Amino acid sequence: MSHVVQETVAEDCYPSLYQDGDTIRYGWGFHTLLGAMYLQMMWLLTSTGEIRCKARGCSRIITYEQPEQSLEDLGRKGYRKPYKVRSDKVFCSKRCKNRQYYHDIRKFKR
Repeated sequence: MSHVVQETVAEDCYPSLYQDGDTIRYGWGFHTLLGAMYLQMMWLLTSTGEIRCKARGCSRIITYEQPEQSLEDLGRKGYRKPYKVRSDKVFCSKRCKNRQYYHDIRKFKR
């Protein structure tokens, strides 16, 4: 099955550069809708429990791993140990969340 995904992605998809303000980002382009679907399948097959940010133009990965704990802070008064990231988090930062809200809601109302 993976060879079918690899062949379809190689035929129908291509890497592409996009300009986002002053920075240049990379992304993927595709010739057909089927190619885009196989590209998503490739990402799902190769994922390691990480999810990409849902904001437009952002390709950062959201990890859900437990942060490392330092042993020296454990005995300190008022110490709060690190906690895991919420499992329903879909944006990597508040900036991405606000930018997506602007594009979907605020700009749409104008």
